[in-house]
Amino acid sequence: PIIIGNNHSKFPEAQALIDFGGMFSVSNQLEFDKTLSELIINTQKRLSSGNKNRSYIKKNKGAVIQILDYLRI
Repeated sequence: PIIIGNNHSKFPEAQALIDFGGMFSVSNQLEFDKTLSELIINTQKRLSSGNKNRSYIKKNKGAVIQILDYLRI
């Protein structure tokens, strides 16, 4: 699982992972502490979000190479 701050509007991948359930956005220390504690305590949620991230990465593997190839044209 990934925990990030709330300044991610320029990163569509971050929003996609948040929507997918593998990343959590927090606005302050209290939200961070709560999210982290929940992930530590709730093994199923932690494993599920980690697996969602793995799936997202596998699905998008090679995207950088595709972008670079496009830019070389």
